Amino acid sequence: YPECVAAEIRTPRGMSSSRFARAAFPEESFAHGMRDGRSMPQEFPSFFASGGLFSNAPDMAAFLAMLLNGGRHPGGQLLSRASLREMARDQTRHQPIRIPEAEDGYGLGWDGVRHPAFSAFGIPVWHKNGGTNTYKSEVFVAPRHGLALFLSGSDPGWNSRKAVEEIMLCALVERGILGMMPPPVRPGATRAAHRSRGAKTVEGIYGAYDRLLRITRQPEGGYAMWNFEAGSWHGTGGTFALRAGNVLLDPMQPEQSFVLRRLGGIETLV
Repeated sequence: YPECVAAEIRTPRGMSSSRFARAAFPEESFAHGMRDGRSMPQEFPSFFASGGLFSNAPDMAAFLAMLLNGGRHPGGQLLSRASLREMARDQTRHQPIRIPEAEDGYGLGWDGVRHPAFSAFGIPVWHKNGGTNTYKSEVFVAPRHGLALFLSGSDPGWNSRKAVEEIMLCALVERGILGMMPPPVRPGATRAAHRSRGAKTVEGIYGAYDRLLRITRQPEGGYAMWNFEAGSWHGTGGTFALRAGNVLLDPMQPEQSFVLRRLGGIETLV
């Protein structure tokens, strides 16, 4: 696989700084991961095809420019238009079982092809997370508007997705595609929007694609959320409130929200 990527993508696109971790990298040729203020040793991820390529901003810019140019680069056609169309097609539409957390549909090689925040404005955005245990990275592409963004950091605790969403929104406003920035949801600023539907409709155990979640009512009000790990339930922290539209939201961390929906006869958390 690394040889194929080198021959078919890296070399034609001039991505000389991109590589797979098949041997130790020379010092100062890569950014060490940081954890609790300490520099971490080089990471060797083995999942090459889903996120194991080490790259930098210039190389990724060259790759994304090729995508925005219909699969073409100065040396010729790298990806066919049929492949690009397949990238943008929701691959989940004909599945008998659809993953609730992939409701925006995953494309060919993309985690999603209609990011919900941008879809609200009629702007299709493809997105792909390239995070590992050491790094956080995101790629966002708005193909109809010729915009692409790559962002990477070496602190696994950094919220790269929130940052790339805000930068993409700013770019859309600067180009006049959006009239103004949507107002942020400020921590602690949201109050109960409607009367609670009652504990019986919210409390319970829910399935996600990689875990079980349990919701319980707090004695002081609101709801707690629990993960099932190693044979027991562990609290995720925070108190969730039920908002309009069946949204469970942690007011102190607004990006942590879930929607209660009934899919295929099963109550799910999306």
